[in-house]
Parts: sequence; structure tokens; C-alpha cells
Amino acid sequence: MNTMTIKLGTLEVELDAFRTAARTRQPTGSTVTFAAYDDFARVITSNRLRMLETLISSSVGLTVRALAEKLGRDIRAVHDDIKALEFYELLVNERGNIHVPYDDLHIDVHIRRAA
Repeated sequence: MNTMTIKLGTLEVELDAFRTAARTRQPTGSTVTFAAYDDFARVITSNRLRMLETLISSSVGLTVRALAEKLGRDIRAVHDDIKALEFYELLVNERGNIHVPYDDLHIDVHIRRAA
């Protein structure tokens, strides 16, 4: 299964994960990590989550227009969200065919008490 993990975490948490992967020789898969909650919330909005869910549930890619119709949203707003998610490689736009290149999206928000 091809999984993308979207994380909210610190550099320290990411370095720990990298060290564990190197020690165990187990790949960690694709990951996007946001160091600050504000960055995470700015990129991973409820509209964008619905968009990702719609795309990952679809057996074929969708056009911007078809995706906007499915979501009941303005085409321009959907286009802007596509560009934002494309930047983080959470979806792909191949000549107007928009799809999620993963079988599974996992969101991991880790909040730890300071030592």
C-alpha cells in the first residue's frame, strides 16, 4: 500500500523517526511534516480534506470542473486548492486529470508535554 503521512511535529520528532528508520532499515514512506499548527491548518483545510477524500475515493482522476461539481464549490476556489495541494505533492494534475497518487492518506498530529 502506498501511504502518504501528513504530520504536525517538530524537527526533533522527525529526526527521531529518521534515526529509527535508519537503525531498523524500514522505510518510513512518503511524509509531509508541518512544524507549526498554523501552517498545518492553513494548508490542510476542511475543504481540501474533502477534496482529497473525493479524489482518493474515485477510481479515475477528475477534471477541475468535475471535481468542483462533485464538491459543490466554485471552480476558481477548487483550482486554487489544487495548486496548494500540488505544492505539497498530496495530489497530481496530469494534463487536467487530477488524482491522488496514494492508496492511503494518514494524518498524524503528535502533541507532547514539554520535558
